Formats: sequence, C-alpha cells, structure tokens
Amino acid sequence: MKRILVILVSLIVLMMIFTGCGGAPGLPVNILPAAFNLTAPLSSEQGILPVLSWGASLLADTYDIKLWKSTEAEDYLVQNLTATTYNLSTPLDYSSLYYWKVVAKNDDGVTESARGSFSTAPQKTGNYIEIKDIQTTTGATFTVILSGTVSNARGLEIILDYDSTQLEMAPNGDGDVTVQNISGAFGIVTKAANRITFSITKSSNFSLNHQEFLNITCDAKTLAGVFNITMNTSSEAIDENFGQINFDKSDKGYVFIN
Repeated sequence: MKRILVILVSLIVLMMIFTGCGGAPGLPVNILPAAFNLTAPLSSEQGILPVLSWGASLLADTYDIKLWKSTEAEDYLVQNLTATTYNLSTPLDYSSLYYWKVVAKNDDGVTESARGSFSTAPQKTGNYIEIKDIQTTTGATFTVILSGTVSNARGLEIILDYDSTQLEMAPNGDGDVTVQNISGAFGIVTKAANRITFSITKSSNFSLNHQEFLNITCDAKTLAGVFNITMNTSSEAIDENFGQINFDKSDKGYVFIN
C-alpha cells in the first residue's frame, strides 16, 4: 500500500511539472518587454530638431518617449510608436539640457530604458560666445573650448562660474589656457571661489567668425553627473575706444562626467 501511495504522489508531481512548471495549470505567465538601450543622442550637443533612436526591445509591441528639460518633471513626448527612431518635428529650446527615456510596452506591462541626456546648441546669430559641451570620466583631465563671433574688438573679458567641488578649471593657472585665432593677443587668468576670469587684449582690432579662441584644461572630480559652466553676465567685449560690444552671454556649457 505504501508503495502505491509513493507512485501516485510521484505521478501527481510529474503532472504538475509538465502542465505548469510546478504551478497551477492554466495560469497565464506575464512576459514583459526585454531590457534595451538608448543609442543616440547621448551626452552630446544637438540641434533643436534631433533624431532620437534606441535598440529594439524583444517582445515590445510599441514605444513611448519621455522628454523633459533639466528644470522640469518627466513628460511624454509621443506614445505608441512602432519604430525605434523618432524625428522631432517641434523645435526644442536653444541652449538647454534635456533628459529622455523610452518605454517599451506590450500587453503584459512596460520596461523603461535608462535615462539619457543631451544639450541643444545656442542660436548662433550675431555676436555670441559659446561654451562647448564635453564628455569625460571621473578624475580625468579634459579641455573646455570657447568659440564665438565678435567683430572689431580690442579686448575680451570672459568670466565663467562653475562648481569647484565637481570640476576644476585651469588648475595650474596660465599654463592651462591657450588662446588661438587671435594672433598677438595677450591673456591673463585670474581665479576666485567657483569663478575664473580670462582677459584677452590686443594692440589692434581683431574679429572672430564662428571660431574657437580659448582652450582651458580642466580636471573632473570624483562624482559623476551633469554639471554646467555658466557665463557671468559681467563678461564684456570692448572696442578700441573702450566702448561696449554687445554679445549673447546666455550659453551654458555642460560637462557630462561618467
């Protein structure tokens, strides 16, 4: 009798394995979309109509895109896409930092990608100074580049504000700064807490036409994240008569530290 009971129990266990992997027969198994990665844009400067792309998620039926500025909450840009690329048709804001995610969906649920980020270029018309974005790694040395357009100037004073707990600009002073495309210019670097000033003068007028003019060696600190370098509104350009030359000072440079 005992042997018969053992055989019956064994048969019941085998039936459960073959009909439901140990669970009750007939219960549905939820299979979410597989994990996937964003491909572009990532940690880079873009135009105001970027193309967003990502890898396909296995078992996904459709995708939603979330896009939001660094000062805003997450928000949906578009939903129920079947492709893995999306061309923006509404321009983004100039000189802004954006975050984005993609949500893969099927009838059983959703799987979100990791968060990506990118910045948009400044509106390059008239006189302007731009701080180019840069990607680096924790503890690494990197170069920040300033470029722009200024007509018939005799001098520039560019003041940059930054968080010195996250990065250090020109740690060794003048030796970490290079002036280019302004032949014969004389430069001075001065530093204060979370601020660095570059004074560039020449004995004759000079102009920049969408050109790089300043390279600054910098050190990344140990924390990862997205940090900005802001042009102080006291920055100025002057002509040979010490008159002010107006230029756009609104651009921010973003340092993406991985």
